[in-house]
This record gives sequence, structure tokens and C-alpha cells, in this order.
Amino acid sequence: MIPAIAPDKRRENTKRRNSAFVLKELTSKKAKIKNKKKVRKLSVTSNE
Repeated sequence: MIPAIAPDKRRENTKRRNSAFVLKELTSKKAKIKNKKKVRKLSVTSNE
């Protein structure tokens, strides 16, 4: 059974969760871009 939470509180929780998820997505995208740059540098040095 799902515990009975007031609908407005539940909505607030989902909003908070969504914002956290969005922040995580943005940071992961930035990290991926950084990693790509690092990988590119590594591949260039390994080819030489």
C-alpha cells in the first residue's frame, strides 16, 4: 500500500525529484563533454 500523503506534498516531492534529475542530467552531459575532450587528447598522444 502507498502511504496516504497530501497531494500537494506529493507534487512538491516529485518536483524536487525532477529538478534533481535535471541537474544530474546537465552535470552528466558536461562530464561527458569533458571526457570526450580528454579521450581525444589521449588518442592523439597514443597515435604519435
